Amino acid sequence: MVDDKELEFIHREIDYVGVKCPQFSFSRLPEADPILGVEMASTGEVACFGKTLDEAYLKSLIASRSGVPIKKKLNILKLDDTDTSIYEKQGHNVVTEVKNWKEIDMVIDCSNNAENRVTRRNAVDFSKYLVTNAQQVELLGRSLNANLSCNPYSFYKKNLYKKRNIKIFIRQGFTESSVEKQEKLQETFDSLLNFQTEDTYFTLVTGNKAESKDTFKTTFEIENNKEFNPENFREYRLNKLHEADAMIILRTGLSESTVFEVAYNILQGPNIPMFFAIDPEAPLKTTLLRDLTGYKNANVVYKTMEHGIENIAKDPDFLDFI
Repeated sequence: MVDDKELEFIHREIDYVGVKCPQFSFSRLPEADPILGVEMASTGEVACFGKTLDEAYLKSLIASRSGVPIKKKLNILKLDDTDTSIYEKQGHNVVTEVKNWKEIDMVIDCSNNAENRVTRRNAVDFSKYLVTNAQQVELLGRSLNANLSCNPYSFYKKNLYKKRNIKIFIRQGFTESSVEKQEKLQETFDSLLNFQTEDTYFTLVTGNKAESKDTFKTTFEIENNKEFNPENFREYRLNKLHEADAMIILRTGLSESTVFEVAYNILQGPNIPMFFAIDPEAPLKTTLLRDLTGYKNANVVYKTMEHGIENIAKDPDFLDFI
């Protein structure tokens, strides 16, 4: 007999993904070909949680001590014709032959070709991460770009029953955002992601990673598997706006697109509350963006962040807004 509490759990929308990763001990099997068959059994497994599939998957690989390399630029040895464009778009180096195993970080071979047996075995013996499944190649390619956000187990356990998830749409500058501004924005993102009270936590529907003018187009194409153009990017952003409960405008410089998204939200979109977090070095001068409170029933708060936008989660006006 299922009681009411269990029924509540079954029907509750859960905002986390769980991934269970097996462990294999090929390093303990000298000369064995490290490919998986239908009768292959793992010697252990690790389960991890994440806010996205990519994050949970990458956490599980790390926790299982699989040896997956976490670096900004990987040297990947490819032994077959598997599509590795997702890695190349992220700036990783893909080669088809090995000259020095010390320079290789990962090996991809989904062919199970007997001719590659020695190289596959060498990958294990030299402690290189080996991928032999095409689906894993794609998922790992996405996951290497994931932003890892870890919390204690108690945090996830409480969220299943009690916590309220406030979904936030982040408006940041793109075309005028430098690497320095991207770093400051990432600190702001992290402060929001790490924020939690007994009954509230945040999800960033626009993603956990701050972008710069040099990265946002590539990130869009990788995550959405679509060509970047104004129509596709606009559709993506406006769809995310409809998923959100609140909109935060992180003003670190001039951004013409901000006017478009703010106007859409008020005049045609969901008209969700908006909080302008304004960097002291980028005062709000655009007339059409000022004094919007009450216009078409808009709920708008403006705050110049004297102590830096990266401290937004500690700001009393922001907490009152939430």
